[in-house]
Amino acid sequence: MLATLLILTFAAAPSPTCKTFLQDVLKDPGFQAQVAGQLKAQPGVYEKFQAHVLEGCGALPATDLSCLQSNPGMASVDACPFAKDLLQKALFAPDVMDPKVTEQLQRQAMQSEAKVMLRAMGTGIQSLWAQANDPNTFHFPAAAGPTPAMDCCKGPNHQCPLNPSDWAGATWQALDFQAYGPTRYRFSFLPKHSGKKASFTLRAEGDPACTGKREVWEVKGTRKGDHFELTEPTQVR
Repeated sequence: MLATLLILTFAAAPSPTCKTFLQDVLKDPGFQAQVAGQLKAQPGVYEKFQAHVLEGCGALPATDLSCLQSNPGMASVDACPFAKDLLQKALFAPDVMDPKVTEQLQRQAMQSEAKVMLRAMGTGIQSLWAQANDPNTFHFPAAAGPTPAMDCCKGPNHQCPLNPSDWAGATWQALDFQAYGPTRYRFSFLPKHSGKKASFTLRAEGDPACTGKREVWEVKGTRKGDHFELTEPTQVR
């Protein structure tokens, strides 16, 4: 019986590679600044996170452990595809991160798509404006969207699949704007005035988590002299 217990204990012990990986993560300045403080604020949570990392790492095959050894420190997160997932699973474990907080963070990550895409659309409009021979007689292309036309929650993985034909319309071509991968939102360009009073609205709408909570994000553009002032992406619904 004693021999069996010793074997089990030895088998459950974290490998030196896993210990080194965890230590490097804990010492990383970015981790300390953005994550460690939140975990340490709740008794025992910091230790539970470490235990989950070691547990997940201990289940890795030899080839994955070799990747960790070859890419010490946080370099493994970029070099080893599984490393980031390993840390996220440990961080979002129910006894580490409150499920409500996890849901909020996941939604915020999804919402970043809307913000990034709206900013990119604004850049395209400013470029088009800069190419105009006479801004005072400039006319925006016609309104477009919502694009894609489908409900993204009905697509694979609750996303609208990338379809280049969705972005082949004259307006999207003029704005040099298109999606480069599956999206959770649908996008619209809504010009209001041209010339001296030029203004427009850029819109992203969708239900990113497909929970029945439809969101609308907007960026407003208004002409100020020889340039446009763009608002920050703002959730209006």
